[in-house]
Amino acid sequence: KQYKREPNDHNSPNSNNIHSICEDQAGNLWVGTDKGLNKFIIETETFKHYTEKDGLPSNLIFSIVDDEKGNLWISTAKGISQFDPKRELFMNFDERDGLPMIGFNDCCDKGQDGKIYFGGSNGYIAFRPDSLQYNNHIPPVVITDLKIFNKSVLPGAKAPFNKSITHSREIALKHDQDVFSFEFAALDYTNPEKNQFAHMMEGVDPDWVYTDASRRYVTYTRLEPGEYIFKVKASNNDGFWNEAGTSLKIIIAPPWWATRLAYLIYVLIIGSLVYGVWRFQSNRLKMHHQLELEHIHTAKLEELDHMKSKFFANISHEFRTPLTLILGPLEQMISGKLKKNVQNQYKVMRRNANHLLQLINQLLDLSKIEEGKLTLHAQKTELISFLKGLVQAFESLAARRHMTLKFETDEDSVELYVDRNKFEKIINNLLSNAFKFTPEDGEVEVKVSPIPLLIPPLSKGGRTGGVGILVSNTGPGIPAKHVDKIFDRFYQAADWEHEGTGIGLTLTKELVELHHGKIQVESIPGKKTTFSVFLPLGKDHLESDQILESERVRMHRDVPKVMPALENETTVVNGQSTEASSKTTKKLPHILIVEDNIDLRRYLADILKNDSKVIEAVDGDDGFNKSIQIVPDLIISDVMMPKINGFELCKKLKTDERTSHIPVILMTARAAKEDKLEGLETGADDYIAKPFEADELLVRAKNLIEQRRLLRKRFSSMKGLKPEDIAVTSADERFLKRALEIVEKNLSNADFSSEKFSREIALSRVQLHRKLQALTDQSASEFVRTIRLNRAAQLLEQKMDNVSQIAYEVGFSNPSHFATSFRKQFGLSPREYIKEQSSGS
Repeated sequence: KQYKREPNDHNSPNSNNIHSICEDQAGNLWVGTDKGLNKFIIETETFKHYTEKDGLPSNLIFSIVDDEKGNLWISTAKGISQFDPKRELFMNFDERDGLPMIGFNDCCDKGQDGKIYFGGSNGYIAFRPDSLQYNNHIPPVVITDLKIFNKSVLPGAKAPFNKSITHSREIALKHDQDVFSFEFAALDYTNPEKNQFAHMMEGVDPDWVYTDASRRYVTYTRLEPGEYIFKVKASNNDGFWNEAGTSLKIIIAPPWWATRLAYLIYVLIIGSLVYGVWRFQSNRLKMHHQLELEHIHTAKLEELDHMKSKFFANISHEFRTPLTLILGPLEQMISGKLKKNVQNQYKVMRRNANHLLQLINQLLDLSKIEEGKLTLHAQKTELISFLKGLVQAFESLAARRHMTLKFETDEDSVELYVDRNKFEKIINNLLSNAFKFTPEDGEVEVKVSPIPLLIPPLSKGGRTGGVGILVSNTGPGIPAKHVDKIFDRFYQAADWEHEGTGIGLTLTKELVELHHGKIQVESIPGKKTTFSVFLPLGKDHLESDQILESERVRMHRDVPKVMPALENETTVVNGQSTEASSKTTKKLPHILIVEDNIDLRRYLADILKNDSKVIEAVDGDDGFNKSIQIVPDLIISDVMMPKINGFELCKKLKTDERTSHIPVILMTARAAKEDKLEGLETGADDYIAKPFEADELLVRAKNLIEQRRLLRKRFSSMKGLKPEDIAVTSADERFLKRALEIVEKNLSNADFSSEKFSREIALSRVQLHRKLQALTDQSASEFVRTIRLNRAAQLLEQKMDNVSQIAYEVGFSNPSHFATSFRKQFGLSPREYIKEQSSGS
């Protein structure tokens, strides 16, 4: 079987140039080549290699023979080597060991007497292996010199060591002494040239580095600061090694900027910087947070100021309306102008004085709650009968407003500890609120429902039973975005059409919580709103000083017969005051009063009823619809109203062709200059602040009606109609221009009637008539005839003598009728008019 050198196969022979093959006593085959010694492993058919790196004197092997002890004797190009297969150690012999020659060939043999023979170029040599004597002295190893940058260093105070380097066990080098060398020696002088050495620097050299006597030194460069151990071992000439050798600890100091002190300083500096940055950032964040808090605080203060300003504006409006209804009749009584219906006026004054008192009491109660001075005086109360009495007080109001009022409960009797006065305020506030926002034909319901267990508990004692009082009403409801804020103090939504003081529900919530109860609201816009009050049963939740032990409270005691703020003794029939209905002559101007407060509406009707026909509207939406339907001569409107406020109503009226000519007086408690400007900018003709003088209102109303009458009279005397000379608003001017264009387009059409006129201008006959009557004091047919006659006069002025032709041209089918109408319009016949114009020219 043939075995060849395979370059990439380390298990193949290391060369194909075979010089010798030997089989030892153990049956191993040894092959000598020009690349070293090979051991053939029969079991695996692989080869193991031995070269100069393993101790051979030369890789060129000539012959191999074994001795009696199993050692191999190998002749090489540099002498003879003894190899111990068991320890795999080589012992080499050359001229220095007494070998007479080193040039051998492939000839070798082993005699029967144990001698080994090697042939060479100058003869052969023979020797007995067991007769050879070896140097078995283990040589001491010493480090003989230290060089830094190739200069030997002597011991001293400034040197890395204080005593001889041979006797030193530790040296200290500076960080810049990074090129240094060690020299070493083996103390065996038998044949010192054959001594072998091995050295290693722990942490730098991965393994021992072997050298011979010709290289007894090693150099290291640029080692990192730290601690190292330099080790060196050696063998004598016969290969006996001092495995212990010697060692030297080397400490390379770091530079000053990499010392522990430096790192400590760095840590302190970095820590200081980090701390400084943290403190700076912390202070900055703290300042930013403080600024944010101040900003939030400022914003909340501004919001509170805004809410308070709005609250005071609304409360002033609430005060001004009843003050107007007190001061107005009082002034009339003092002046002597009020000579009848005195009892009715007294009732109006008393009712509104009570309303003022109720508002003031609410403010005082709220102030006491803020100061913690409002105390609870609870006593055992039979709830069902007490509630029935409170609800019955609203029955007359429900009847007048055509509403359904219900009281429902499945219980015959429920005993509850409440402060009667404060509980009455809770129920009255909720019912007043329900009636305020319930339209006619709506429904208000009060329901009592015991609750077996209230969770979360309302009392201090934990889980307890309770009672729920639900007050619900149909109507517009509460927008979802306002539900969560409706109990907030002074809160009033800017975009909500309903007015109020913003304290009623707040006071109600505070009074409920004073009873250790809870109130909540649920609302479905456009359908139903329900306020639910939950109160705990028993008296464990009350302090001893909050309970008044007395007889059971009966419903009929001290229950008010009617709510002062909602009491009403006047009615409206078909939008018109019953007292004003007696004076409905056509000569009287029509005045529309738009006011949601019924007392003030009735007071205004009483003031105006002697000189006009009064029509009433309950809010802005109702007012606009009645304006379109009736086309009054004057509109007096409040500003703060539900559905459509006065500003919006005025703007709608002034931008609608059907109503743009109607003068509008806005009347409100918002008397600031900005409010007046806002009202006048919407097109209002006048602005009156509450409370007002009745005489002032009468004079302003008469003046506006008279101004419109004078404008209409002026038109009747004009030959040439110019819309800008008549119109009060741009909408009126546009309407008249359009009317003129339509009439002039149909000027020669004798069949052009008021019906056709109304169709072309897109108004009903009645609306067209009322609009033209208001602007020109003429009906639609009179307006058309006036335009035709004015055009005929212009044609006659142009020297057109044919009167009949002109009559036909301006839409008259009968010349004689034209002449009669012309004389009636200008006081002259067409012929006389021509002569007058000719003589004048």
